Amino acid sequence: MLALAGAGILAFGSACTERATSSDFDPKNPQPTAESAPKPPVVEAREPDSVAYTDGGVAPEISSVSFFANTRGMHLQDLRGKYVLLQIFTLNADSIANRKLIGRYNEMYKALRTRGNFQFLSVLTGTDIRAPKALLGRANLLQISFPVALDADGSAATAYKAASLPATYLIDPEGKIIFTRAGAGGTDYTENAVRQKLNLPLIPERD
Repeated sequence: MLALAGAGILAFGSACTERATSSDFDPKNPQPTAESAPKPPVVEAREPDSVAYTDGGVAPEISSVSFFANTRGMHLQDLRGKYVLLQIFTLNADSIANRKLIGRYNEMYKALRTRGNFQFLSVLTGTDIRAPKALLGRANLLQISFPVALDADGSAATAYKAASLPATYLIDPEGKIIFTRAGAGGTDYTENAVRQKLNLPLIPERD
């Protein structure tokens, strides 16, 4: 009897296991299938926090600039009809971070400078460089190839309300700011923003 009872228990357990794995185990509460299982919520992509699209305000003229390196003097008013990538940055020390940033600026300038409807301009501000000779020396030391304007008193950062440096601004052909970006990262993202406006192929974003 014990043997039969044991066999009966085993048989009953086996039947329960088979029924538990069956899709019609409980008609009132069927097990979810791959088709009926709830899908995870879709997370919409958003822009990085360091990117702030503006309302199209007119870009302020940089009147405090006193000297240019790697280019003749220029004014934003004279650049109407072009996209202008304006970067306000500082170089208080010859650091690895500075060299990396300058290297990316050089790459971007080399890739885009031949476009007739685009102008690249950087403004060096709030630094220990307060004389044209010092600016040229630092530009040569860091192998800066892009146009740089010297803004010794920091008026450019104030006019553009730059909360932190470097700060990047893309200005459209009508002289209106399209977006701003704060911080040293995201240079590939910035370049792609310009490339989209110039109808150029995008590059992989590395930073």
